[in-house]
Amino acid sequence: RLWQATGEEAFRAAAIRWAERTLAMRGEGVGGYRSYNPILAAKWDDDPGLLTGAAGVALALLGATTQVEPRWDIVLLCDVAPR
Repeated sequence: RLWQATGEEAFRAAAIRWAERTLAMRGEGVGGYRSYNPILAAKWDDDPGLLTGAAGVALALLGATTQVEPRWDIVLLCDVAPR
């Protein structure tokens, strides 16, 4: 989202690197992703949620691979206008 808003090459490179890393981590859990819970259990959990779970991973990957501007980022107060 930062690259889309600013056009800065450093943000583009970081977005690609994180998308590749995220896809490489796919394995077990909800939608192929698990989240680490250091506070409650100090272990990896199946988490379907938006903030730390598989739904958030799916929305982030969707936002990175489509031309459609995400609107879900408004609820996280991190929406940015594209340039």
